[in-house]
Amino acid sequence: MNGTTKFLIGAGATALMAMTSHSALGLGERFVGKLESAAQAKLAGMGGSVTAQAVRETSIDRVILLSGAPPVGQTQEQVIAAIAAIPGVKRAEWIETATIEPDTASAAATSAPAPAQ
Repeated sequence: MNGTTKFLIGAGATALMAMTSHSALGLGERFVGKLESAAQAKLAGMGGSVTAQAVRETSIDRVILLSGAPPVGQTQEQVIAAIAAIPGVKRAEWIETATIEPDTASAAATSAPAPAQ
């Protein structure tokens, strides 16, 4: 067996183990959950009414979405920098509240059929 074949077999085995541990075993979801909890704890210590939620489209994306009003005397950029400084967080972004917590009442209203005329 030549070196290239050994390399390809090793790379395939490593990729398979990573996918299994992050998806099937839930290690990626737990890691992202810990990042989200750390961001929420940091925000609670800062005051204000900022909420944090981790992006879970891919369990190892490590992006924290922020919304709300920053604490008095701080800007959105300062809050973003504080959350992005948490070890393991890839980046933090400020978004609209509706993106984080969809309003189920308005969603139900938009999906209700229009009255017959």
